[in-house]
Amino acid sequence: MLSQWIVATYKTLVEIALWVFLVTGGLMGAGIGSMMNHGFLGFIVGAAAAFFGMAVFLGAALVLGEILKTVQDIQSKLEPPKV
Repeated sequence: MLSQWIVATYKTLVEIALWVFLVTGGLMGAGIGSMMNHGFLGFIVGAAAAFFGMAVFLGAALVLGEILKTVQDIQSKLEPPKV
């Protein structure tokens, strides 16, 4: 029971971390870009860099979460009906 709760919580925490890192990357990019009078462009570049960085580092965790969900769906379809 606890292990299932941890797995479900992990996916949520990864999702939150992705959004926080994306916003943080955008704000850092905006800060650096504003020094060169390109604040919005810096925000876009920083957010894109953060997105690709997190895709590399946390993408595998999200893929494993989707595989787990798919396997659980298949398992629930294969179980005999309860009488």
